[in-house]
Amino acid sequence: CGSTGIFWYCTGEMSDCRVGETGVAGVEVGGSSEFVVRNNFFQGPHRNLGLRSGADNVTCTGNVFSGSVDYAIWIGNCSPVFRDNEILFDSGNSVVFDGPPSGEDFRIDMENNYWGTDEPDSIAAWIYDGNDEPGILHGYVDFDPFLSGNVANQKKTLGGIKALFRDSAR
Repeated sequence: CGSTGIFWYCTGEMSDCRVGETGVAGVEVGGSSEFVVRNNFFQGPHRNLGLRSGADNVTCTGNVFSGSVDYAIWIGNCSPVFRDNEILFDSGNSVVFDGPPSGEDFRIDMENNYWGTDEPDSIAAWIYDGNDEPGILHGYVDFDPFLSGNVANQKKTLGGIKALFRDSAR
């Protein structure tokens, strides 16, 4: 099939992996999966991550998506959540929504990610969704607010750092 990993109708987590130089897609997730994609590094060649119909319970956090010639992330007929990722433009599109030609609109929650720029017009240009094909594509990527620097360099407050070491039993 040309993919490194296919997770279909499953529950689980993919974390701390390096995915690159696959035939078509690095990872495919779909079919009512409850899945977490966390702290992975995706590098080319065609698409890093494909989320198919039913992948509404997929959360992606702390990943780097880069080096894809077609698109970094392909989303079809689902509404996953992306937080604190680096979604870097190479060529093609950063995100492509390829959902249903009719029906209700999907909101793709991609707020609080770093896109390699702090220019919203550039980010919007790198996303192919219902804004590009109104009345045909029924999904819209919500990327604002977005991070102004890469995830590893985001400032943490002293209170946030202290909270990491507090006893959770209190």
